[in-house]
Amino acid sequence: MSKSVDEEETVNGNVGEKPVCLGAVPPPDLPMFEFVVEHTLHGTRVDTFLARHFRNYSSWRLMRVVRAGMVWVDHIPADETARVFAGQTVSVQLIEPPDRVLESDPSEVPIIYSDPWMLVVDKPAGLIAHPTGEFQVNSLANVLQTYVDRLTPARGLLRPGIVHRLDRQTSGLMVVALTHQSHRNISMGFEAGRVSKSYLALTEGVFASTSGSIKHPI
Repeated sequence: MSKSVDEEETVNGNVGEKPVCLGAVPPPDLPMFEFVVEHTLHGTRVDTFLARHFRNYSSWRLMRVVRAGMVWVDHIPADETARVFAGQTVSVQLIEPPDRVLESDPSEVPIIYSDPWMLVVDKPAGLIAHPTGEFQVNSLANVLQTYVDRLTPARGLLRPGIVHRLDRQTSGLMVVALTHQSHRNISMGFEAGRVSKSYLALTEGVFASTSGSIKHPI
């Protein structure tokens, strides 16, 4: 029995939203990604697993990709109820753009260190770390989104994961994770106290005492 347009749209998720290329073969130039399921994500649903690795995609958007037949677990097409387990290989061909990507910011910050898993950047004073309030575009996260977009074949495939805080008016080094696993490992290192931070204050004038407390913004 054939379905009406309204019925098909409701089955696919939200009314008025249908997966792109449903039941069709996507263009060959679309990138294919493969992941081996980590122990920390053992037993998660496949769209939730993918959302951990593609942080600019919502689980709902990734579920549309699953329903379109563009996700495989150990080379077998996954359905929307599929769960993944440690050691399995998950392959995905992204036929839709990300729906949570940060706005681009063409500003630049010095990259002190980089590898496939993380960056260390030198944040200048006056630059807020994350978009908030009146700073929805001019943040370090927006600048880094522009940077990582140059490393991938399409915009929004990576989302920079800033793992610790640094006040807007404070300059200094910040660690940025590029993958789900590195974000988790670095965050756990900070939480466990395995990462130490040092601050250097430049002062002017002569202090009346060699010790004490400063109760003003620095």
